[in-house]
Amino acid sequence: MTQIISTGLGNFSKEKFNALLNVRSSALSSIRRALVREGYTEVSTSTLVNIAGSCENPYASFKLNYYGREAHLSQSAQLQLEALVLRLRRGVFTVNNSFREESYDDPEMKGRRLSEFTLIEPERPYAGLSPEKALNEVMATEEKVLKYAIKEVIKKNKKDLLVLGANVPYLKQCVLKKFSRRAGNPRVLTRG
Repeated sequence: MTQIISTGLGNFSKEKFNALLNVRSSALSSIRRALVREGYTEVSTSTLVNIAGSCENPYASFKLNYYGREAHLSQSAQLQLEALVLRLRRGVFTVNNSFREESYDDPEMKGRRLSEFTLIEPERPYAGLSPEKALNEVMATEEKVLKYAIKEVIKKNKKDLLVLGANVPYLKQCVLKKFSRRAGNPRVLTRG
């Protein structure tokens, strides 16, 4: 008999819930390892900020009464990370919960909103590089990190991926092919 776990997003089998936890754990630990290998250092940043939005839409931030003063749940650690990069001249990253009060409703699931999510934010200096070359370095690093994480998740969690309905052959192809970098192209992979 399949055990069902009820959540705010619906009912899930215990097997699927466990698979999701396993895949998420492997993905996050792999991303952390890959970023460290790329020269980044993990840091902790504040979740409560006094700047509405802290670099995002200030009208989509959650306001709080924080000891009699207005504070906001962070939408992004970007400004905090950039201050560290400028002062220390080194790459840093954070894995934090981020919060956005958005009014978008998923047409397939009325009332469902993305209010809290895990955000992985690497920042590093790109001294002496043109914006185009810096962007190319960012994309190359992101591709390496994502491919490493995908490989690790497939290696450690193939059964979990199948329980979740993942297309494992497609994921394997993602690791083998170069990511598309053409502006405005929503496709992930290039042909060939």
